Amino acid sequence: MVGINLVKQLLEQGHTVRALIHHGDNIFDKLKAEVISGDILNTETMDVLCKDMDVVFHSAARISIGNTPYQELYQTNVEGTKNVFHAAKKSGVKTFIHFSSIHALRHPGNEAPFTEDCPPAVDSPFLYEKTKAIAQQWLQNQKGNGMKVVILNPTAILGPCDFKPSLIGAFIQKVINHKLPGIINGGYDWVDVRDVVQAAINAIDKGKDGEHYIISGKWLSLEEMVLIMSSLTGEKLKPFVFPVWLAKTGLPFLKLWAVITNSSPLYTSQSLKIVQNGSKNVVSKKARKNLDFTPRPIEETLKDTIIWIKENLL
Repeated sequence: MVGINLVKQLLEQGHTVRALIHHGDNIFDKLKAEVISGDILNTETMDVLCKDMDVVFHSAARISIGNTPYQELYQTNVEGTKNVFHAAKKSGVKTFIHFSSIHALRHPGNEAPFTEDCPPAVDSPFLYEKTKAIAQQWLQNQKGNGMKVVILNPTAILGPCDFKPSLIGAFIQKVINHKLPGIINGGYDWVDVRDVVQAAINAIDKGKDGEHYIISGKWLSLEEMVLIMSSLTGEKLKPFVFPVWLAKTGLPFLKLWAVITNSSPLYTSQSLKIVQNGSKNVVSKKARKNLDFTPRPIEETLKDTIIWIKENLL
C-alpha cells in the first residue's frame, strides 16, 4: 500500500521512478514507472535498482504480529535494509529515505508523550519491533557518510490502493461486508497513507541527515472507527465489542482454526496488546514543522478507503 501510493504521487509530481517488486505483482502495470522484479537480499538486484538514481525510498519489510521466526524477520528487516543502503551508497545516491515504524521506538508508557526522544525498541519482546528498531539504529549510525539518511516512523497506515489488503484494510473490508463477528475493546493512532508518502517526498529536500520523524494522525478506538464507517455508508455496522479477557480465551481456538484452514487468525496475542496499549498521545510536531506533514481528517481517509475497496476488492 505504501509503495503503490508513493509511486503514484512521485509520478504525478513529475519524477522518474524505478520500482522493485518482490512477487511479480501487476499493480504497477498501469503506471509509467520502470518496474524490476527481485529480492532486497540479492545484492546484484539492489545494484540494478539503485543505478543512476538520486533518491532511494526503502519501504520493504516483513510485518509480523504472530509467530514468524526471528531469523526471517531479521533477514528482511535488518539485512535487507543494509543491502539496499550499501547499494544506494555505492551508486552515488544522494538521499536514502527509510520507512520505519512507530513500533521501532520504545513506548513511553501511560499517557506520556510519544516523541522522537523515545529510545529504539531494540530490547522489545515483539520480534517485528525489535528488528525494525535494530535497522533504524544502524541507519542512524550511518549519519555523515555522504548520503543523507532520513527515517520516518508512521503509526498505523490506512487508505486507498490497499491491494493485498493490509491487516487494517482487511478489517475495513470485513466490517462493510458484515463479516466481522466482533471487535476488540481497544484502539490505535491511524494515519492516511497518502499523507505518509507526501511526508516522505518532502523529506527529499526538507529532511535532515540522521533524523527520524514520527508520522501520526488521530487515535480512534475500533468501535469509534466502525461508527464512522456506519455513518459514511448509511448502513448499520455495529459488531459485538469483545472485552479483552474474552478475546484472550479465544486465542487457542483461533490459532487452531488458522492452521486447519491455512489462513491468518482474526487476531493474535500481540495484536491484542497493540490495540490495548496503543498510545493516545503520539506527537508529530517535528514532522509537521520540518516536513510540512499535514494529516487529513480520519473521516476523509475512511470515506476514500471504503470507496476504493468497494470499487476494487468487492
